Amino acid sequence: MGSTRLLNGGLGSRFALRTYLLFCLCTLVPVGMFGVIGYHVVSAELRDHADERLAEASKHYGLLLNERLIQAETALVELVRAHNTPKSIGEVTVNGDTRLGAVKMQYIPLSDTDLDVAVPGSFTVTPTLHVSDGAAPVVVMQIIVQSGKQKIVASAQLLPADLWDADAVTLAGMKLCASVAGRRLTCTSPDQGLIDPKIKDEVLRQQWTLFLKPRYAADEWTIEASQPASSALQGLRTFQITLLGAAALACFAALLLSAIQIRRSHRPLAELIDAVRHMAASRFDTRVKLKGRGEFAQLGRAFNQLAADLQREFRILRAFSRIDRQILANSAVEPVIRAVLPRVSRLLRAQSIMLAVQEPDGPGSRVYLCTPGQIPLVGVQSVQGNPLPAMLERPGAGWLLHSLQPAAQDLHWSSTSIVVGGTLRGVIAVGRVNGPGQRQKKSRHLQGLARRFAVALANEDRERALMRQAYYDSLTSLPNRQLFKDRLTQEILRSRREGARVVLFFIDLDHFKNVNDSLGHSAGDELLRAASTRLQGLLRPGDTLARLGGDEFTLVAPGLDDLAAETMARRMIDSVSQPFQLGGMQCVVQASVGIAVFPRDSDTGEALLRSADTAMYRAKSQGRGRAVFFEETMNARAVRRLALEQRLRLAIGNRTLTLDYQPKFATEDRGLVGVEALARWEDEIHGHVPPSEFIPLAEESGLIEPLGLWCLREACAAMRSWRNRGLQIGHVAVNVSMQQLRNQSFADLVKATLLEHDLVPADLEIEITESMLAGDTREVGALLAAIRNLGVRVAIDDFGTGYSSMVALQQLPADVVKIDRTFVVGCQHPQGLALLKALIAAGHALGKEVVAEGVETEEQLAILRACHCDVIQGFLLGMPQSAEELERGFQGAESVDAVVVMA
Repeated sequence: MGSTRLLNGGLGSRFALRTYLLFCLCTLVPVGMFGVIGYHVVSAELRDHADERLAEASKHYGLLLNERLIQAETALVELVRAHNTPKSIGEVTVNGDTRLGAVKMQYIPLSDTDLDVAVPGSFTVTPTLHVSDGAAPVVVMQIIVQSGKQKIVASAQLLPADLWDADAVTLAGMKLCASVAGRRLTCTSPDQGLIDPKIKDEVLRQQWTLFLKPRYAADEWTIEASQPASSALQGLRTFQITLLGAAALACFAALLLSAIQIRRSHRPLAELIDAVRHMAASRFDTRVKLKGRGEFAQLGRAFNQLAADLQREFRILRAFSRIDRQILANSAVEPVIRAVLPRVSRLLRAQSIMLAVQEPDGPGSRVYLCTPGQIPLVGVQSVQGNPLPAMLERPGAGWLLHSLQPAAQDLHWSSTSIVVGGTLRGVIAVGRVNGPGQRQKKSRHLQGLARRFAVALANEDRERALMRQAYYDSLTSLPNRQLFKDRLTQEILRSRREGARVVLFFIDLDHFKNVNDSLGHSAGDELLRAASTRLQGLLRPGDTLARLGGDEFTLVAPGLDDLAAETMARRMIDSVSQPFQLGGMQCVVQASVGIAVFPRDSDTGEALLRSADTAMYRAKSQGRGRAVFFEETMNARAVRRLALEQRLRLAIGNRTLTLDYQPKFATEDRGLVGVEALARWEDEIHGHVPPSEFIPLAEESGLIEPLGLWCLREACAAMRSWRNRGLQIGHVAVNVSMQQLRNQSFADLVKATLLEHDLVPADLEIEITESMLAGDTREVGALLAAIRNLGVRVAIDDFGTGYSSMVALQQLPADVVKIDRTFVVGCQHPQGLALLKALIAAGHALGKEVVAEGVETEEQLAILRACHCDVIQGFLLGMPQSAEELERGFQGAESVDAVVVMA
């Protein structure tokens, strides 16, 4: 009955009925849309939370398995420690604890070679993990323990009851599985009673990877946690029922209220509809004239107020739209502020508007005050400190406003913060003569304005960050290579216009790698920052200091003559050479500086940089810690060096190098005791290249290892050829570089080469120069000991020129010392003879065989015989010759030693 009266009384007209149906449609559609969207949002959120719980559960279970593996490893190590007694070769089985099954331990004695390198009293453990094949994989842990004079290999099966913890399940219906390489290791059984049969086929899964290779040299385990959706999304059905009820209630209430309202308003509705049509046509000045105090009169006044508010809102929105375009068009904030503040002040009907922005690179702030009627319209003042918190607490703080506009203190102020990336970057405050009620109405616009200024500040910060990232070095804040090239190009263009000079300095810190290797990369970074600060202190206005990378800096200094450039370089070297404090200790470095001048040395920026770089390398080759001007001959040498490096790389690959052999003789009877093989290079383009040029080039370019390997194999091949022809040759020695010795596989390479050519270790001798001993003698001794343990002889070449101590020479595992030819040449003078005698006596005192190089006269031979030198070689008794010529000339020799050197 009530519904019928409502329908007949309020919705009797077709117009009212259509309006009511429109209200129904406008109610049901949004409610339905929001209901569907809300359901999907909540469903997605619940699924995300379920996935997070499963991911956490899989990670927790993986960490639990890792902890169980570590506990099993600890138990196995303790068991080995308990049974660590000297035993003969054999295998025993002992009982493990609750984590391990039967433990098999095999005792293996260490070889003599392993005993020599073993550390006394050490207990070294190497764990590994294996998973057996089959339907039921078994996890087996094995450890290799080196203790004393024996090696123990212990292995045990990990008990599944302890390893796979079924109590790790923390969620209802959850299933945890572990697998490796696609094979399932274990799975827990979920509670089947918690699975909803309606969605039982939908299962949520998450995985976590347990990496075992770093510790156990095993494949990674994949931990998977799964849970039925019915268990993971239990709250979804409750929410669905609640949502449907709430939506139905909301629709019913909205429709009922719509019917009541239409019943009261269908008669004056035509006037309101007409006014709305005017408003729809953007005619916001239309007003509804309804008299009286009833609801329709109130509706009319409300409609008129709405029209006025919308008119003002659209005006503000249009202004904000123009502000947005200005923000997008300008990366700088200040032009936007100056253009926006006067317009916003008029729109918000404010007597004053103030904006404070924190300086991006300093502790101060900029304060902008806009007051209509003042000139200039926007005043700017810098304020020390940070006034932003005070402006938020008291927007009309007198201490701030008095300096800007004393009259502004009588206004009512409201403020809001400007936050960029979670940081307070500014405050905007509006002052009006109205009270707090007016401030409440305008707060939304003020917040919108604050958000737009936050976007402008964020754009400015982003542009500044991109600029610094693209053109400045992140470590030293100096210009990087990109900005340096741009500055150099600009200076060269200006120099061409004005006819001025441009001086380019290339600065490189000497031995900077030693700082990184000894003190760490953080200390190296600190050194670079400190060095850049010192160099910046020497700059003139207009100079550009840049960091190209590593420890290389460049300085573009326009207008300097040669004397001023040399003075500037010396000041930089002196400044850098002052001690640095790095990590609590003092460090002293030097700098080498190369100087190139435009247009004298090069006509382009890239060429000028190459010239300065070449001059810097010349400064390093002359002793470091100095400055060198570029010369054209340096460029020719650099071009030749690059060409030789490429040709040498091809020569090594094509095996176009050759070996010549020079005999060695016993001093007493001139009997043949060996030969020395010399590396030779005849290039198709450059002709004969001396070893003194291509050997250092190979060391600097990283080609010394393939070159040394070629020499080693070529010498061993020659030795095998001589043996096949019946020549009784003693042994062959190969001169190696420090780079080859530091290769951990060098000893294995020597052994493999001997086996390849069917030679015994006594057939080979390794030579090193005495200058190599200037580094870590202990390291060199350990490397040589690995070679000598194979049975290969070791010789020290250039004895007497390396400034090494007798103690160091005594400790090195060497068999032969070779006296450099410079001592032999000067032996005819009393001082040279005394020095030669001392070197031979020192070699004999160290228990080494002594060989003298460069013997060219009979007088030198007589002196060496009188000094009891063991072996001699030189042009007096034999010239270098090919392997074929050597075979023809020494067919009847009883013993021949072949020595391969790369010098």
